[in-house]
Amino acid sequence: MKKQLLIIGLIVLSIFAFAIPNVIISENATTIDLQTRIFDLSMDKQGHILEYSIVDFRTKEYKLIYSYGKDSFNLLDTETEEEIIPTDYQISVSENEEYVDMFFFFEGNGLKKYRFYNDPNFHFDVEFVNVEGLVTLPTISYRPGIRQMQSTMVSFIEEIPNTGENLDALVAVEAASQIDNQLRYKTEGRTLSQVYMGPLKRTFMGEVFSEETYDRVSALLDEMGAFGFISRIFYWFVYFLYWLNEITGNFGWAIIIFTVIIRLALYPLYHRQQKSMIKMREIQPEIEKLRKKYKNNQKLQEETMKLYREKNVNPMGGCLPTLIQLPVFIVLWQTIQYFGEAFAYNPRFLFWSDLSQGGFGTNFIFILMSLAAYMAIALLSAQNSKMAWQQIAMSTIFPLLLSSLPSGVFLYYTSNAVIQLIITFYNNRRHGIKGISIRELFGLGPKPVRR
Repeated sequence: MKKQLLIIGLIVLSIFAFAIPNVIISENATTIDLQTRIFDLSMDKQGHILEYSIVDFRTKEYKLIYSYGKDSFNLLDTETEEEIIPTDYQISVSENEEYVDMFFFFEGNGLKKYRFYNDPNFHFDVEFVNVEGLVTLPTISYRPGIRQMQSTMVSFIEEIPNTGENLDALVAVEAASQIDNQLRYKTEGRTLSQVYMGPLKRTFMGEVFSEETYDRVSALLDEMGAFGFISRIFYWFVYFLYWLNEITGNFGWAIIIFTVIIRLALYPLYHRQQKSMIKMREIQPEIEKLRKKYKNNQKLQEETMKLYREKNVNPMGGCLPTLIQLPVFIVLWQTIQYFGEAFAYNPRFLFWSDLSQGGFGTNFIFILMSLAAYMAIALLSAQNSKMAWQQIAMSTIFPLLLSSLPSGVFLYYTSNAVIQLIITFYNNRRHGIKGISIRELFGLGPKPVRR
């Protein structure tokens, strides 16, 4: 009873326990620095965003995507088009650190306010109060990578400036009024604009903008060819996992359910592959006899193919289902990685408070589970100790190589291993396959009979 209550308690804790990651703010004589788990920015004390970097969760490094070019929501005089400079500033952090407000004051009670949100969606708001003028919009690309439609603007790049490193990123702005050809909009009285500045990810943008704005942003990105046919297929899986996360409230449970459902959907292919392997296993003794009988390779090949025809066995029957499944598993792996930044804001999952973290220590339990699962699979599927050791060696390498991955990605790997073990055990029972024992693995022979 105590064990059951403990399990229930862990499940409840994993659903409701959640602490928003802290924000880090620092100042020097000229700049203000703000860092969250997913972005890092530097701003001068006149309200210009000098640099903006987004996290690459795989390397845990921040990648610079924006540098100031006199386009960081500067307020311009409508007649002279000269910039109106704030006279003072103030910083305010909400009590639960859900957002950070930066106020920049103009003469005559005018105000420019940035609200940077501490969530996984890479967005902030820009508000002007009691001022009139033109506001410049930030861009991260040259004209071929910029599109605008009414009050919506998109600036898209495929490579990080200065480094050439591949990391699709964009700035999408829903301005308070119509955007002109010089990428400016007019403000008077009180106006509010929404900004997305982050990786090219539809789900995050969908959380930031209204449906109408999102449709315009998507149309502009499609016009630039940012999303190809393959990405549309990829997003079927992305939206499915995202839906599971919304239902469960936790990416940990969503990943497990996602993995189970996909493996069930692919089971007919796996079953076909197993049937082919079982047939090959049944005729293995006869193939060994042919190898001993025929030393001529050509004759051996002819007799072997004859045996395949007689037994109605296709030696390639197990390869085709594998080839079909392989691209699916690659897409699934990329789907889990897609949400890497969001893992930092995921509620506690059992023993893991942050699924975006990686490393041997963080993933130690997952490593043990996956190693144990694949060792059991090797024992169930191998015909002798040599084959078993080969499988164990291969399955040991991958968890160690992948140990630095975020725990959310490693959870998918471990879930796959456990499901594979269950499927292998079920198929062995169904077809009467015994595999080998641990004693046989170590060459100890049958267990002695006690008398």
